[in-house]
Amino acid sequence: MTKTIRLNGSVPRNESVEFVEANVFTKPEIPFAIVRYKLYGILQAEGLRLDLDKQVFLDHLEETSQEAIAESAAPAIVRYLYHLETAGRRTAHS
Repeated sequence: MTKTIRLNGSVPRNESVEFVEANVFTKPEIPFAIVRYKLYGILQAEGLRLDLDKQVFLDHLEETSQEAIAESAAPAIVRYLYHLETAGRRTAHS
């Protein structure tokens, strides 16, 4: 089972790559997500696998500039997901 989280422009991007949403595995809880992204404004059919523990993508993009933004976006995506998770826990316990 997965939970879809919109990234809403909260992570690095450039003119060719935009990260749209992350599908996080919830049951069983495993430290991976599938990140959907757009290349030149077109949503790609396949997502990129993201290791949440290591904060790196397991898949790579072809162009050097796209790969560079993916490398910088991976830890930012993990921080964003962690922030949402901890904020949700605080709200649930209030």
